[in-house]
Amino acid sequence: MIGTILKKLHMTIDRTAGIDNIKKMIDHFETLDKQELIERLTLAKAQLLASEKEIDRISEERDNLKTMMGRTGAPINE
Repeated sequence: MIGTILKKLHMTIDRTAGIDNIKKMIDHFETLDKQELIERLTLAKAQLLASEKEIDRISEERDNLKTMMGRTGAPINE
């Protein structure tokens, strides 16, 4: 299953710019044992979720500031 995911990722990456570095990362990940790969993917997912929460928090803060300043339609920097 992990091999299939990496192969699909590899095919998707072939269609994008800057693929050499990503191909090197995939080659490296293919050398890892399953447990280490699972740990790395779990950590990456946790970091992504933390980033998404921070983006949501900042977006909500921005919306609150816009409301406080009476700007509900225009971007705050205008």
